[in-house]
Amino acid sequence: MSQFASVLSSHLKAPVTDATGLRGNYDFTLRWIMDGSISSMDARGPSVGQALQEQLGLKLQPKKSMADIFMVDHIEKTPTEN
Repeated sequence: MSQFASVLSSHLKAPVTDATGLRGNYDFTLRWIMDGSISSMDARGPSVGQALQEQLGLKLQPKKSMADIFMVDHIEKTPTEN
């Protein structure tokens, strides 16, 4: 499931962490319409959030968490010869 969370992260362009506690390998098919939204439904099909819940019984939940960041306070450019 952690590998699946990683795949979802790349599709959603947002961090997704595995909080299911499920272990092992799973083989499944998940079908959704990519519209840039996690929860909007249109006539063509479900969003990723709806597909996860309806097809796999999983739920995406927004959550705040701590993250490491790298901050550059100052930078100097030294001229180099060509």
